[in-house]
Order: sequence, then C-alpha cells, then structure tokens
Amino acid sequence: MAQHLPHPQRNPRRKPAASPSCRITKPVRLPSPPPSRRWGSTTTHHAPGFYDLLSSSGIGIGLTKRALQEFDRRNASETRQEPLEKLPFKDPLPDIKRFARHGGPDLSDVIGVSHPRQASLLVLTMQQYPETASIEMTYSRSKAQSASKRQQRKSKAVAVNTGRVTKSSTKKTKSGRSSAYNADFMNLLISNGIDRPQRINKPANYDQLRDRLAQRRGSLSPSTFPETNHENFLDAVENAFNEAQVMSDVFPAIKGPKIYPSTTNRPCYNWAPLVTADLVAPQPDFFDGARQSAEDSELRQALNSLIVPSTSSDAPFLPNFLAEAKPPGGSAEVARRQAVYDGAFGARAMHYLQAYGAEEIYDGNAYTLTSTYSDGKLEIFSHHMTQPSSPEKPPHHHTVSIGRWLLDQDVQSFRVGAAAFRNVRDLAREIRGRFIADANRRMDLFPPEVRRRKLAEAFQKTEEILKKNSFKEPSLSAPSQSAGDLKSLTSLNKSAGDDTDRVVTPLGKVKNRAACKERRARKLPRTKKKSS
Repeated sequence: MAQHLPHPQRNPRRKPAASPSCRITKPVRLPSPPPSRRWGSTTTHHAPGFYDLLSSSGIGIGLTKRALQEFDRRNASETRQEPLEKLPFKDPLPDIKRFARHGGPDLSDVIGVSHPRQASLLVLTMQQYPETASIEMTYSRSKAQSASKRQQRKSKAVAVNTGRVTKSSTKKTKSGRSSAYNADFMNLLISNGIDRPQRINKPANYDQLRDRLAQRRGSLSPSTFPETNHENFLDAVENAFNEAQVMSDVFPAIKGPKIYPSTTNRPCYNWAPLVTADLVAPQPDFFDGARQSAEDSELRQALNSLIVPSTSSDAPFLPNFLAEAKPPGGSAEVARRQAVYDGAFGARAMHYLQAYGAEEIYDGNAYTLTSTYSDGKLEIFSHHMTQPSSPEKPPHHHTVSIGRWLLDQDVQSFRVGAAAFRNVRDLAREIRGRFIADANRRMDLFPPEVRRRKLAEAFQKTEEILKKNSFKEPSLSAPSQSAGDLKSLTSLNKSAGDDTDRVVTPLGKVKNRAACKERRARKLPRTKKKSS
C-alpha cells in the first residue's frame, strides 16, 4: 500500500496574509509591456522624419548644417536608387594599336621649341590629355600645400622658441560643432504646446518656490564654507574645458554633500516620446529620482513609460529635478532648450502620477524643477502643465525662471546660488516622496476589483500615449521620399538662433536598415550566363 506523507507544518514565523480590502489576493494581469523600440533618433541626432515634420507643420527649416546634410543625404540616396544601365564591354586594345600605327600624338606644335620646355609640355598635355593633366596638377598642388604647411609649422615653432608669438601664429580655427537643440527644435516644441521660458506663465506656487530657494543653509555659512573653498571652485571653473570636467570638478561643489538617488548623463530611451520619436531622445546631464523598490512595482508597471526613464534596475524613476551643464564657450541657449525639453518630461510624469487612481486635474502648481549651469552662471526653472485648449490638442507645458545667480562673482553670490540649488533638490525630493506615498495610499483604499480596474485603466492610458508618439517603421512598399519632395529644404530660409550644428549625417540605424532593404527589394533578379 502506498504510504501517505504527512502534511508539512506551517511556518510559525510566517506573517499572516494582508486583508483583502487593502491588497489583491491574485496577481494583476496587465497587457503586454510596450515595445522596447520607441525612438527613431539618438540622444544627439534627430531622425530624418524630424525635417518632414517641420515641413508639414508649416514651421520651415532653418539654414543649418544639419539641414544641409540631410538635403545632401536625400539627394545621394535618390541618385543611388536609380538603376544603372550596364554598358557592353569594349576592348580598348585595338584602338590603342590603331592610334600607334598612325604615329601617336601630334607633336608639330612643339617642333623647334627649346624654352620653356616644361611649360610647353604642360600646355600640350592639357590639350590632348585633360585627365592626365588634372592628375598632374592635383599632385603638384598637394606638394605645394604640404610645403606651405611645413613652413607654417616651422615659423610657429621659431616664434614660440623666441618668445615672439604673434596673433596669426596662435590663431585657432573654429570647429563648427553644435547641438541638435537648435532654433528648429525649439520651434517644433512651441508648435506642440511646449513654450520657451516666459515669466507670464508663472505657476500658482511661484512665491512658495521663491521663498524655499531663499532659505539659508548651515553648510554654506562663513565658518563652514570659507573663502578658500570659493577659490578652489574658481580654479575648477578655469580648468574645466569640456562638459565631463564640469560635471566631475565643478558640479559637486554646487550640489553639496547630500546623496540622493541620482544618475548622470543617462539616455532616457524608456520614456514615451513627448512630441514625436523623430526628435532626439532626452539625456540630462544629471537628475534626482526615487529609488526602485518592491512597494512601487505596481506603480512602475502601470505608468512605466511615463515615470521610468530607463529600464536599468539601478536607475531612479520619477525624476522631478534635472540639470544641464555647459563648459566655457558652450551655448547657454542650448542648455535652456535642453532644460525645457527635460522639464516637460518630468512635468508629464508628475501629472500622471497625481492622476493615478484619481481624477485628472490641472492645479497650476509646479512639481518639476530644472537648472542650467554655463560658465559660472546658474539658473533654476519651474515646470507645470495646463489644460489643453481642445480635446484633440496636447496639454500646454510652461517653463518659468525662478532665479539666476553668478557663482563666480564672489563668495557671497556663490553661497546664495548654491543654497538655492541645494534647497530645490530637497524640495523636489519632498514632492516626489509625497506623490508616491499618496498614489500608493489611494490604491490601497480600493477593493480588489476596483483596484484591478484602476491599474488596467492607467496602463491603457500609458499605452495610448506610447503608441501615439512612438517610432514607426517605414513601409517598404511606399515610395521613398526624395529630396524634391522636401519643400522646405529646396527653399531654405535663414532662421534666428544658434547655427553651430556639427557636420554629422543625422541618420537613425533603423532608417538605414530600412533603406538598405528597400534598395535590395528594387534590384532586378540576377540572370545566369548561358554556357557556350
């Protein structure tokens, strides 16, 4: 007879299950997560569809290097896609033999000419053999340019050794680098309801934010932060020549010793695109967020692409304080545009978290803050959303400057500006923690069925936003857009703003793969040679 094993004893240390009124007994089955590919661009380059969107929106495309690069790329792709006609092969040997039998080239023009011999030969060569002459002239020109460069380096070395360094010997050429955050980028944001910084759009809690930023801090008192510390800060500012040095040497003195869950220079590809997936993906230089924990798993699952910028487990979620920095010589206007873009993502995350398990409201308060640092100047902005003018239009995003400080002016200015920066970090952390606690508390009050329905509704809303703006693969059956179809690029107009774009072709990898597949699909099938 089969022996029956005794039932295992219950673990006395095991905690009793939570009450059904506050927790769900069965796991919530939500729809499948959104696709991983959400952006058609990178963090530094727009996708080609960005220029199509500018053209279709009636904004117009500025005469920038990136626009000209895209124009050249489309012209080149249009030329490459035309099928080339194969010409029959012709053996040139009989023509060469016939030319030699008739005496070769005509040299009657140089009979009796003795001086200058090389000049006459060059004229003869240019008349009868233009291809050979162009190669010879190119070779001579390259030799002359090399000799000129060697002479310039020699004269510069002599000038440095003798101490007589002139302005011409130390002149440097401008590299022409720039950012994708140009005037066209800002115009596209404005046309989609994301305004540039304007004081007329102050949030309802503007005065409270200003009062909080003005609070003094003991870590910046004269006894704790003497003037020698400010001198060290000025030395770091003078020796920071790129963005990485600014973030490693200058930025720590501003943000202070407090350690919050934060990250630096992390691409935010998990965020749902705000306007279109053809825009550059956001990559803040620094942002504070909440640490991922088991208590927030349902929250992060329901509002995944709205509040979680990165799928990495060590990355914080719900960032509502973001910062951008530029080295000396960097564009402060580009930093402001980046702050507007980053702050819009943060304001959207706080808005939908506030509406999680409740009615969607627009209270006019700013719960997201950003800052920019450029060449000793610190500026802090607030971001909030207002109700759209019509149901089919997106909400309005407003950015307002709430303070500006010159940190390199004197030690007192640094104390005031650094105190404002540290105060705004503390304020953002308090708001972040309160919003997460309130969202979890609201969901705990619902019965299991209502809680499950609320989670599904939140996830469905997130999925709708994601599908609306996510990157869509181009159809291979549709005709490719040629350079002539891009009306704005054929009639480029000079636009205001910085025009220092880096000369790099703004191509997305997906676009490249699609173009290659389309070219391969349009090729004729190979025909086998008939055996004789």
